[in-house]
Amino acid sequence: MAFEHKVGDIIEGTITELRRFGALMVFDHDETGLLHISEISDHFVFDISRYVQVGRNYNVKIINIDADNKFMKVSLRKVTIEDRLDYKSNGNKRSIVSEQDIDFSPLKDHLEEWTKNQVEKKAKEEENAKSKSQ
Repeated sequence: MAFEHKVGDIIEGTITELRRFGALMVFDHDETGLLHISEISDHFVFDISRYVQVGRNYNVKIINIDADNKFMKVSLRKVTIEDRLDYKSNGNKRSIVSEQDIDFSPLKDHLEEWTKNQVEKKAKEEENAKSKSQ
């Protein structure tokens, strides 16, 4: 299978192991990579575990690819805040919804019925509890 990614792509990966020099990551299609300690933050990183955790997913930018071994060198610090918070697909981005697009009519139509059912249910529960206690 041909290598799907190219340098500069932002992809999601999972941290599998922390080392003193960086974090090992796994990506789709059994691709692996290294998030070197120097690529975690613009600030000095003494303790990697304060920045990334094993088992968590992070969006990282590919900075180097060894296609033969399916091994990538990736960077967290070269990814913008928006990209870090983004999901895999662009369809999951947060957006502002206008008031005209919000339709509460199903709630309005059923609210009286639901309330009546809950009041009746509560009354039956109280009645059953009373009869059991006597």
